[in-house]
Amino acid sequence: MRFTPAVSALAFVLLPFVFRGQAPVGPTPSAQSTDTLATSLHRARTHQLHILYIHGMAAGGTGDFDSWGLRKSICDQLGDCTSPAGEMAGHEYADQGEFALSAPAPSLKYLGEPVWRTQEEWNAAAPFVIHWKLDRTSGSSVYVDEIDWWPLVFSLKCRRIIQGEAGLVGPLEPYLTMCSHSQPDAEFPGRYASFPWIATNDAAALRNSPVGGARLNRSWKGSLVDWGISDAVMAVGALRPYLLDGIRQLVLKSVNEPSGRTRGIMSAMQADAEYVIVSHSLGSYLIFGALDIRSSDVNANTSDAVRLQFADILRHTSLVYFFANQVSLLELSDLDASSNMLSHLQAWADLRTGYLQEQKLSSEGRPQIIAFSDPSGPPQLECAAAALRDCPQYPGAQRPSLVLDLREPGPGP
Repeated sequence: MRFTPAVSALAFVLLPFVFRGQAPVGPTPSAQSTDTLATSLHRARTHQLHILYIHGMAAGGTGDFDSWGLRKSICDQLGDCTSPAGEMAGHEYADQGEFALSAPAPSLKYLGEPVWRTQEEWNAAAPFVIHWKLDRTSGSSVYVDEIDWWPLVFSLKCRRIIQGEAGLVGPLEPYLTMCSHSQPDAEFPGRYASFPWIATNDAAALRNSPVGGARLNRSWKGSLVDWGISDAVMAVGALRPYLLDGIRQLVLKSVNEPSGRTRGIMSAMQADAEYVIVSHSLGSYLIFGALDIRSSDVNANTSDAVRLQFADILRHTSLVYFFANQVSLLELSDLDASSNMLSHLQAWADLRTGYLQEQKLSSEGRPQIIAFSDPSGPPQLECAAAALRDCPQYPGAQRPSLVLDLREPGPGP
């Protein structure tokens, strides 16, 4: 499940601290050699840094701005941002192939009923990216690209779960409001910031439904199962190729500072750009699948030029923060040893390691995954002021569950 902005902020306040003294798993020889977000921010003084942020399950819909905690924490630590959490520099939708405005809705069905009934509904389901720019008074700007895949799952969740369950357990808020709010995107005709998957008059009638079931059971089922775990179920089924292709398109739209408010899918990348990936729960599972351009679920119509550019992004991706605890469970759905999470990660590691060897930078920005499974450790606010320097060790503070240094290249494609 995704973190709240407050937990996200506290986690990133502590990132440079929690790795000190942590025994890593895998080939990393010492904890002192583990990179952190602070390391990448330091390198950003001389080149462009992009942080790709992918939310987890149970996203809150339009206006959620799930990356706020991350952006606010970065600015707090840098100390010279011109705004508390950066400024929005535009947003874009996946718009190639099946996501083009003229593309027909997929033929996916739920118990015989179409998931998207019209082309308009399918256009409203396109994932999007919000580009945030963290300008500074004494350093290079930092870019946070917030990839939002949640529109793809709202039709099923709103109509088949939230609306269907209301007759049994009563109205589930705030989800009923999220599912019935209409907000066309004035900047992109045909797209929606929020689509009324449940008609306004139907939502009004559902709010008058009698409440049934035990209160605690109803609350937990609504938030955890109906609104959260349902995302994971869809992500391992027939919706998965659409989720991955949408994420890939949005990554390609996040490769450079825009000249206007959009970047386009083939914008030029700066030769020294660096990328860091921050992902929550289900987002971690999806982004690692999307990273592997060698996997069998890559859109067959993807051009060679796009594949090469995506590979170039992976070569410049140095670090992944992985806030998740469902990956082992989700991998049970894919028992094909030729295509799994490890093979996806190895594809990225091979590209990154090859790039570092070509550039003779083997000691800088090597591919690393830093994974957390539980944010329950007590934060120490004293670390906030020292987040970009050494921080004293506090007993019981949150430690990463896993640190992987993917330094050695694996077999080729």
